[in-house]
Amino acid sequence: MQIVFTLPVSPAVRASAYRILATMPTLRSLGRMKDPLGRTSEAFGYQAVPGAMRKNALEHAWVIDPATGLPLASLTTTAVELAGGRTAKTTSFTAYQRTGWTDAKPPLPAKRD
Repeated sequence: MQIVFTLPVSPAVRASAYRILATMPTLRSLGRMKDPLGRTSEAFGYQAVPGAMRKNALEHAWVIDPATGLPLASLTTTAVELAGGRTAKTTSFTAYQRTGWTDAKPPLPAKRD
């Protein structure tokens, strides 16, 4: 996942990473899905069962643009326990608008007196 989502790699390297991911038995296609920015594309994911470090299952999903192979978003959903025995579903996400290398310098914070 690091190669696909966090590194600005060449299309050939990204394609190789997808081929490796496709062999993993726990990953499954989630079909068409909207990302948090409203873009509809293809998604895949897996469910992590409860264990020693967490009480509830986690559902991980990754939304990919099939035309470019570039990531659009990653999402993690779980249930949390609330007061009174109630539960709520929570989702955290990262949405990608653009990835790649740059030579541009980042904007500096404003000077403070």
